[in-house]
Amino acid sequence: MFWDFDFEKLDWNRSYKTVIERVLDKGDTRDWEEMIRFYGRENVIRALKEDITYLSDITMEAVCKYFQLSKEKLRCYTKKQLHQGHWI
Repeated sequence: MFWDFDFEKLDWNRSYKTVIERVLDKGDTRDWEEMIRFYGRENVIRALKEDITYLSDITMEAVCKYFQLSKEKLRCYTKKQLHQGHWI
């Protein structure tokens, strides 16, 4: 999941947005549980609502189900709605 990070230099607290986004997108349920244990459920939810700007549609659906949130509460969803492309 973190092949491009130097674990010795990684500041897990400063890089929380990147870490949370990557764990949600590439991790499984055990990884999600470990992330929640480390950051706290409320902090992860806050990051989803305020900070995380991109999740794939599949990940977004899984996040909504797991955390019992509506898509409209997620920043990545509202940002995506603002930047829809033109259809032809």
